[in-house]
Amino acid sequence: MSEDKPVLVFVVGSFRQGMSEAYVLDGAEYVCVGLAKGGLYEVSGLACFVPGEGHGYVTGDLYRMPSALLQSMLGYETEAGGLITVTDFRLSQVDVHPLNLGQAPWQASVWEWTGSPAAARLVPNGDWLDWASPRQAPLCTIIAVLCLLSSPLGFLALGSFSARMSDLWMDMTHEPIMATIVFLIILEAPVGLYAAWLGQRRRERWQGLRRLLFPLLGLCSIPAVVALCAFLLGALSSFG
Repeated sequence: MSEDKPVLVFVVGSFRQGMSEAYVLDGAEYVCVGLAKGGLYEVSGLACFVPGEGHGYVTGDLYRMPSALLQSMLGYETEAGGLITVTDFRLSQVDVHPLNLGQAPWQASVWEWTGSPAAARLVPNGDWLDWASPRQAPLCTIIAVLCLLSSPLGFLALGSFSARMSDLWMDMTHEPIMATIVFLIILEAPVGLYAAWLGQRRRERWQGLRRLLFPLLGLCSIPAVVALCAFLLGALSSFG
């Protein structure tokens, strides 16, 4: 393996993005999240990957990195673990499916664990992030769902309170309390979109639901953006 040519590497443990030792791969290029067939085990506090059929899928990060960095990863982890050594691993090739990219599998290098299974604990869902740092309660995600469910009220409020979008500034001037309430209702969808983003950042549960929330809340936010533009145009024209 050439020392200079970058290699595609499937990373499954503490070097993944968001983990405490991710800084070790600062010199590598992050590609995407991927899935590979196999099993993930916890041995002496370290993530150990066993590729192959019959286990399910393991979630990891794909990186492009120099081969020297790939070699140094193993030494760093076995030093930290203490109870396992470099002889418990071998470099293998595995097919990795890029998550959400809809592409054919990529072949990537991975450190395969070859040690005894006696001291191993299976990571049930194959995701080391969830194992080492469990996902938080979906508080922001619930807020996003409530905003989505109530977003039709914004459309009704906008239609009933102002005959034309350009009148919104005049409504705010003559009936400020009611118009402010209506304006806040209209902004529910953008607030929900922000709440979903916060839920993603906080690594909350219900990540599958958030994948649906993002496009739906994005569509529902379009009238809010139009209303905001109309409000600004009305304000500018009143001062002109």
